[in-house]
Amino acid sequence: MATSSRLTQGLFGTEHNRKSDLFGLKCGQMCAGKNRITRNAGWYNKEGEKIGWGDLDVDNLVRISTELEDDEIFIVLSEEDSHSRFIYPHPATEGVSEEAPGIEYVAKHSYYIIAPRVCYYVDGYGRYEEKPYIRDTLQFSILTPQEAAEMLLR
Repeated sequence: MATSSRLTQGLFGTEHNRKSDLFGLKCGQMCAGKNRITRNAGWYNKEGEKIGWGDLDVDNLVRISTELEDDEIFIVLSEEDSHSRFIYPHPATEGVSEEAPGIEYVAKHSYYIIAPRVCYYVDGYGRYEEKPYIRDTLQFSILTPQEAAEMLLR
């Protein structure tokens, strides 16, 4: 499976050396207000390579989903799983690179998965019995962690 031509490792650069504004995103961006969905989340491609990080809001996810090409997937991990566990020793990150932890790690720890025209929420706690999950104006399809891993690893 080849990485898509647009979503490449390091695509968005760093907080102080931004390289791309694809989807209107800026590495290290901050969002405020009720529409914010993530804080300091890591952004990954379908190869498990980090493409950037920052806050995401409802408008960001809608735009990403609308503008993704058919072979692209945008995967979101929490700040803990995309950064903190690499700073402080943790068994889950032993021998794993923060910048390219691989699709197995990303699949196991995914929080949101954005595909063309659909947003998925990975419900690791079984909180959302009712499907779909609606956050503000954005409707999420619900995946269990097992379903997310199956989708990303095929």
